[in-house]
Amino acid sequence: MLRRVPEDLTSGAGWVWEPDFGRLRAVDAGATIAAVEVHGPVVIDAPDVTLRDSKVLACKADAIVAIRAGRPEDGYRADRARVENNLLGCSGLPEERADRGISDVYGSAKGLVIRRNNIWNVSNGITVENDALVQGNFIHDLGHRPGDHHSGLSTHGGASNVVFDMNTVLLSQEAVSAPIVVYSDFASARNVSVSRNLLSGGSYCFYGGDTGAFAPAEGHIRFVSNRLSLVYGREGHCGIYGEMTAFSPDHPGEFGNNVWDHDLRSPFP
Repeated sequence: MLRRVPEDLTSGAGWVWEPDFGRLRAVDAGATIAAVEVHGPVVIDAPDVTLRDSKVLACKADAIVAIRAGRPEDGYRADRARVENNLLGCSGLPEERADRGISDVYGSAKGLVIRRNNIWNVSNGITVENDALVQGNFIHDLGHRPGDHHSGLSTHGGASNVVFDMNTVLLSQEAVSAPIVVYSDFASARNVSVSRNLLSGGSYCFYGGDTGAFAPAEGHIRFVSNRLSLVYGREGHCGIYGEMTAFSPDHPGEFGNNVWDHDLRSPFP
């Protein structure tokens, strides 16, 4: 049985509930937050923190789980955070959705592991910018407000090592970019591997880095062994307009072995 925060617990080893902000904040290195139901966002500010086997409900939040790193002078040191096996969403109406499910807030976190989370009723599922393994997550049923432009998994340029692997991202909404977007908004996109994901919906199912203020991409962007579905596409496409856009692989090995999965049941290639 999950213990409720703040109703049953207001602190634990390495974390505290901050009533003025309505959030759970991890403040000590190596803290583990497990088997709790949090009614408010989780903010991770310390290194080597784990959030697992929990449920976090946070409507109208900037991020349901905010990982803050790269600014040690401000106390933001959340490298090597692990977010695993959680339910992350908003229990309210779609227009009350959170902005993001999981966010590398300052784009500097190193060694992130984000695995097997179920994320719903957000505008964007998971945003990582630097060094992260994002694996086995399920992103679906996004919430919408007027003016939203949704994505499932996203990174915005300059990554040192981002892996999106074996995730399921199903976007049924309008006003969507893609289940997986690689942009060159903050720097030239690079070093992103997209493999073994199940994708459907969006304007396209994949944006490949050649769009944004710092385009074209610098390379090492792979799109291999993914499963593309027509479930939320149109006119025979995975997305509204096609399967992918803004993608120019540098080497033959950076694209291939992607297959159609019409009923969402095919095995990974």
